[in-house]
Amino acid sequence: MWGVTSLLRQSTTIRVGLSAFGFPFPAPTGVVDYRIQRPSANDRGNLFSSINSYAGSSLEFRRTERNSDGDLAMGVGLALYDNEFANGTDSRQRIIGARVLWTPTESLEFLPYFARSDISDDEVGPIFVPAGDYLPPSVERRRFLGPEWATYGGTATNAGLLSTWQPISGWQFRAGLFRSVLDDDVSHSNLVVDVGRDGAGRQLISVDPPAKSASTSGEIRATRTLYGSGSLHRIHASVRARDRDRGFGGSALFDLGPVTPAQMQAAPRPIPAFAEQTREAVDQWFAGLAYEGRWRDRAEASVGVSYSDYRKSTLVPGESIARATDRPLLWNGSVALNFSPDLAIYAGVARGLEESGVAPASAVNRNAALPAIETAQADAGVRWRVTQEMRFVAGVFEVRKPYFNLDERSVWRELGDVRNRGIELSLSGELREGLSAVAGAILLDSEVTGDAVTIGRVGRRPVGSTPRVLLLNMNWSPGVLPDTSFDIGVLHSGPIVASRNNVVHLPAYTSLDLGVRREIRFGPHPARIRVQATNVTDRDRFELQGAGAYGVAPGRLVTLSLSVDL
Repeated sequence: MWGVTSLLRQSTTIRVGLSAFGFPFPAPTGVVDYRIQRPSANDRGNLFSSINSYAGSSLEFRRTERNSDGDLAMGVGLALYDNEFANGTDSRQRIIGARVLWTPTESLEFLPYFARSDISDDEVGPIFVPAGDYLPPSVERRRFLGPEWATYGGTATNAGLLSTWQPISGWQFRAGLFRSVLDDDVSHSNLVVDVGRDGAGRQLISVDPPAKSASTSGEIRATRTLYGSGSLHRIHASVRARDRDRGFGGSALFDLGPVTPAQMQAAPRPIPAFAEQTREAVDQWFAGLAYEGRWRDRAEASVGVSYSDYRKSTLVPGESIARATDRPLLWNGSVALNFSPDLAIYAGVARGLEESGVAPASAVNRNAALPAIETAQADAGVRWRVTQEMRFVAGVFEVRKPYFNLDERSVWRELGDVRNRGIELSLSGELREGLSAVAGAILLDSEVTGDAVTIGRVGRRPVGSTPRVLLLNMNWSPGVLPDTSFDIGVLHSGPIVASRNNVVHLPAYTSLDLGVRREIRFGPHPARIRVQATNVTDRDRFELQGAGAYGVAPGRLVTLSLSVDL
């Protein structure tokens, strides 16, 4: 489904490991926590525009109004994007969004929101699939191989209602109702298969019939807070439910014949004959209890248990309905001990039930929904305040879950189990006045197990894994230029496993980003102008699009943006 647009979103937090403390029902691989922006009396209108070296551009407008009584505020937004991509494709997107905050009493509030995205003329770039165990040759950036009629167009909407009620001290009731719809009017996949070492291959275009996916979900949660002598205790009771329905398949496949990187595909648009689509419905409900306790300057602890009833039915044309059910008992627990105001250790375990996505474009069963999977995680670490301004966190973790990938017939399915074991390190804070930094590292040991590995059908390392990811971000505001700041970002990735048999790897790479920001004014209006360059060294590489499938990675991109408060 469509993510929450920036016109509505105040922040996005990945709740995993240490950041999941205080979150009642964490998931082993993390929870994406979107926070909807609350309109307030202090909000101002804003106009944002940008243009980049690919000739892409954007224009965003936001405005907030509040009534004279102060109990009703409304924020609206409009965004227009003219997108240009590294593989030479482009698209047009229009987004509208609105949110309302109504507080009829001091103890009760409602926050409804709505957003709609319309995408048109979104050209679908090629995915290259080599004929053997090697990477495709370099492809010229900003050159689209076509065909120009292979596009995507569709509409996505998100709507929801959040409410909070605190009838008396120590009690809080929260409820949410959410609806997400994705309407695909036209959709294609663009594969260049059997790519030789000279770059020549055969182009396959898959045309999908119009398809719709819709999801309705909701939660009711009651929280009781108790205060003791130097302690705080919370008990959460939650009930959630969701209903999802989608159609997929029925595609028409066309072989456009030989193609080379030097030629534009000029094949005429074929007339597809669609087959009947497969229908899939998921119904799930969840009930859970969680406890969290905090003892001032000494410890934090949380524990949760929940029951989930998951039902999935799939109707393939010409076949009887296939039904799958799962009723796991899920649990989580974590503890943090403070040895001093500057030093703490933490540990946690969690078991969850999660969706595993859909099959990628390079799979024979592309867009097919995968079953829900049970996952488990254990982690532990240390949190150290090095100085008053610097924080250091080091942790170890292990995550286990089923492993899905392409088999030898290019069908995306479960091939075994994967264990991700690693170390996370981070150091953040102010190095000196005006100079701040965030440095991090993930050192990962991933391993696939199961019969497919034993008999040699699958390699021991999962596709997409890398042994290391390192990053450094710094921001400097020199005293001699009080309205100016400079930033630098460095990202390093180790070699990435690219093939199911582990023979092919994308090489390690390091990217460099640079930026400068300046505070200015347009009469009474504060404004910010920013120039940012990403992938400054213009490193030529591919991005992994699935086992043995590759897309063109972005090159150097320079963006000029202006933000004005109205």
